[in-house]
This record gives sequence, structure tokens and C-alpha cells, in this order.
Amino acid sequence: CYVCWGPVDKVVQPTPLAWLLDRDCPVPPPKVLTTQKEKNKQRINESRVLDTIQSLVANHDAVTTFHWQQLVAPDRLAPSESAPRKDLVLGTLEREVPVSWQSRSFTSLAKAVHGGTTDLADRSDRPDHDQGLSTALIETTPIRPGDLSPDLHEAALTFPRGANSGTCLHSILETVAINVAVSPEQVQLVLSQYGLAADADAKSVADWLNDVLHSALPDPNGSGKVYRLAEFSDTDSIRELSYTLSANRLNPERIAQCINQLYPMPALGGSTYDGFLTGFIDLIVRAADGRYWVLDYKSNWLGDRPTDYATAALDDAMSAHAYTLQMCLYSLAVHRMLQQKQSDYSYDKHFGGVWYLFLRGMDGSNGFNGVYSAKPPLALLEELDKLVGRPNV
Repeated sequence: CYVCWGPVDKVVQPTPLAWLLDRDCPVPPPKVLTTQKEKNKQRINESRVLDTIQSLVANHDAVTTFHWQQLVAPDRLAPSESAPRKDLVLGTLEREVPVSWQSRSFTSLAKAVHGGTTDLADRSDRPDHDQGLSTALIETTPIRPGDLSPDLHEAALTFPRGANSGTCLHSILETVAINVAVSPEQVQLVLSQYGLAADADAKSVADWLNDVLHSALPDPNGSGKVYRLAEFSDTDSIRELSYTLSANRLNPERIAQCINQLYPMPALGGSTYDGFLTGFIDLIVRAADGRYWVLDYKSNWLGDRPTDYATAALDDAMSAHAYTLQMCLYSLAVHRMLQQKQSDYSYDKHFGGVWYLFLRGMDGSNGFNGVYSAKPPLALLEELDKLVGRPNV
């Protein structure tokens, strides 16, 4: 290891290496040095640096060899005019660059479902909300059940459709605390940022999203227990968790066949590739019993009746849009994370399951309208883990 050290333009540089090698390195001045007298005060002391390095070598067993060599600056930096001129030759690439090395996401893999191609690296899975949103409007008013509508909320029926509207809803839910009431002021701010202030009533949307936070969420483990987002601690939640899975000879078709054993989904095309599989999870919460739950918000318009968001309709939507693939990838990502982070991790004990919230169908009642719940079997995730692959180390 070679480290070049010394004055730059005869002035000490306030870098980490300067403070490491020169214990008396002066503090960077609060203004630009203009006079020679000021610059002289900041002049590096080379002999002191050498003493410091020699002391470092003498007092630390990890440093075994140290050689000091004075570097002499050449008289001229430019080549001599009399020096023979050599023609530059472009080097030849002597190794093959693997064209299959890519970074893909759920969105990329699922493109084939809608007639696209998956043979392109992409970064289309991104956080859905504007990270620049201010948190100054986060309220601390506890959620109250209030008068919850037994039918679909009017705001859910009238809220604009489309990708921009979906991103707007994500932004609201990912900006507020899950255990406090969504305020009209918060909603108005985000509606304005997405150009929807004239298309939706802030108070009505706030009431609707408060119903979402208070809607019943079933336990797919069969315990009969009912959860509600409003009952989780905001400090036990992670929003927009990004993940990157190493992909080793990942074949989309085999991935689809694996998941299709239990969860129907369309066939996937695309070539086998190496690289990474990336994504963002809308929300992860941890319950008081220590179990982790994965949540994803969906703003899909499935109809204007409560039955359009009942179990059978949600099963169809999950399959048609390949959300079952997304669900299993999310589960695998969290499963791998917990294996690394939790010393006593057990899938049965610590992984609760997955909730897909189809927001337009949620009404705040004790029914499970608009809520798709599942817990992929551990055997499925283990098979998926092998198909996704691990890095070759």
C-alpha cells in the first residue's frame, strides 16, 4: 500500500487523512485564506507528520513495515519538446463482458404480462412518493373510529384514476404516521403537489384514508385475530424499504412456474440473467407479538360496488396483474433480511404475512373488504430462494 502525503499548494488540507497523520492539523479556517501570512499559519509541517507516522508504526502491531521516501518534484510537468513522440494505440479488450448482467425489478419481470419485454435492465421500481415532502404537517391527533360508512366511501369512488393519482395516494399514506389521524391539511398539500387539488376534496379523502387505517386486517395464519393499521406503533414501521437481491442465473419462466403452484399468475418471458433483483416495499410493520407484516397499497379501480373488492375479485386482480409474483418477492426479501438481522429468527414465529390493501374497497368496517391477505409457505420461499440464486463467492 502506497500513501502519498504532503502539502498541497503548501497549505494543509482539512481531510480525514490530514487529521489522522497530523495530530496537530489546524482546524479549517472559517474563511478563504487570502494573505501569505494566513497561508503560512496553515502550512503543513512535514517533519511532524513523519514523526507521527513513525510513532504510529512503533506503537501498533498491525503496522509492520514502513518506508519513507522523499518525492522530488520534476522541473517540468510537460514532456520535453525534444523527447521522441509516440503514437497512442487503443488497447484491446481481452475479456468478455457478460451481456446477461442486469438489474431488474418486479415491474421489469411483469412487463411480459402486458406484452412488453423483460430483456432490458431497468430501475422502474422506485419509491412512490416525493421524498421532499415536509413532515411539519404530521398531526398527533389519535384516530377515532367515528361513524364509519358500511359502503364504499364516496371519495374512493370519485378520486381520479391513473398512475399519477395512485402515486398521490401512496404519497399521502407514506408521509403520515399510521397511528394518527390523516388531516385535511396533509391531504391538501399532497393533492396540490400532484395537480389534483381541483379534482378531489381534501376532507373527504382524509376521511376515506382514516377509514383505511381503521379497516380490519385478517390473520392469514388462521388465528382469527384482527389487526388494524391504526393500532400499530409508527416507531415499529418501515416505509419504502428498498431491497436488492443477488440474482444468479435467474430464469423468469421458472420463477413463474414456482409461484404458480400455489398462487395463480400469468406466464413470464425473458432470458436468464445474472445481476440483481430490486424493489421497494410500501410498508413493513412489527406487531406487539414480534411478528412482521408486509403491506402494499393498491389504488386499482375494480368497480363501484363492495362486491368488486371482495375476496374472489381480489384473487382475480392479484393473478391478472402478477401481484402474486410481487408478493412472493417481497416475502423473500423480508425473509432474507430477518434471517440476517434476528438471531433467533423463525419464519413461523416472526413472519406474520402479507396484506395487499386495495384502497378503493376499504370502508373501515370489521369486514375484510379490499384486503388481500396471505402467508406464502416457507417451502415455497425456500424454492424461490434457490431459483433467484445467491452470489458466487
